[in-house]
Amino acid sequence: MATAEKPSHVYVVFIETTPERIWDALTKSEFTEQYYFASTVESDWTEGADYEYLIQGQQAITGKVLDAVPPTRLSMTFDARWDEDVTPDPASRITWEIESVGDELCKLTVVHDGFDEETATFGQIAGGMPLILSGLKTLLETGKPLPMPVMA
Repeated sequence: MATAEKPSHVYVVFIETTPERIWDALTKSEFTEQYYFASTVESDWTEGADYEYLIQGQQAITGKVLDAVPPTRLSMTFDARWDEDVTPDPASRITWEIESVGDELCKLTVVHDGFDEETATFGQIAGGMPLILSGLKTLLETGKPLPMPVMA
């Protein structure tokens, strides 16, 4: 009996930086405010801990830390709350793998899976994650945030 593949997103980007800088950029608001839709993020980043992204004080994403191995791996449940289309969707999972591949060069692999079907969250991530990763890369390599487009 054949099984249908469940939808997922996989992104890979190479960033001229260190694993520690990527980890900090993923886990500290001073960075996320500059590349992740101006969001703040709060957690103690230990296994089982809650985390929360806020945009203009409103809850955007919540979840639990599934696995945290600084500075190489962060896996979390992902419960989208940023608009009424995604709020009813079940939580998914996002995993950030950080691998040093040279002097001050890292490979960042992001796998967003755990979807049973193509939900509103799945669809919106397809548009948002490339912008987030481009912003992360630009910030870490230049020290300046990527200009963000106005979202309708």
